Amino acid sequence: DYAGKYLTVVRKTNDERHLATALNLHGILYCHFDDYPTALEYYLEALAITMRINDPDIERWIVCNIGLIYIQLGNFPSGLHYFMQGLVLSEKIADVRHQGFCCYNISNAFLEMGNYSLALNYGMQSLAHNEKLGYLIGQANSLENLARIFYKLGDTPSAIEYARKSLQLHETTEFKRGKLNMLFLLTKISEEQNELHQAYQLALEALEL
Repeated sequence: DYAGKYLTVVRKTNDERHLATALNLHGILYCHFDDYPTALEYYLEALAITMRINDPDIERWIVCNIGLIYIQLGNFPSGLHYFMQGLVLSEKIADVRHQGFCCYNISNAFLEMGNYSLALNYGMQSLAHNEKLGYLIGQANSLENLARIFYKLGDTPSAIEYARKSLQLHETTEFKRGKLNMLFLLTKISEEQNELHQAYQLALEALEL
């Protein structure tokens, strides 16, 4: 109710930047309720405004929010399209952290589309951006993504190396889901290498989380 009233008031003003921010907020709220079509309507209206007033600072967030919806819906080419726009905009305003975020999602999209070479390229860029900032959560996510890419490429030693690095950082940041993802990957690799005792120990560790 408050958000709706807020948007109604903002629509009556001539502050388009404020309106774009309010519309973006509405999109985020509808995403939380899994109402992606309605969220997309608000995001696209907000995007049109930011493009009209040439505001890359807000526009980069909106295009990435649109990209996230398409990724969630499994439409990876469309998600990729919007994250590429987000990357250009974040480079324009020299926001390194947002560049890392965009590269991470671009890498994931290419991974899902089976383009492992480009997934690896953008995954490495994402890791480099996050390492430059010392952003541990971003580093852990980038390493996790790269571990999955190396696994798909059949480079098992690199997959293990990056998975272990990611697991260590996820433990530092106490991100349980990330830890589970890497423990499951390491368990799978151990099973494939017939290291059943190690696979059993990793599986037990995952179950204890």
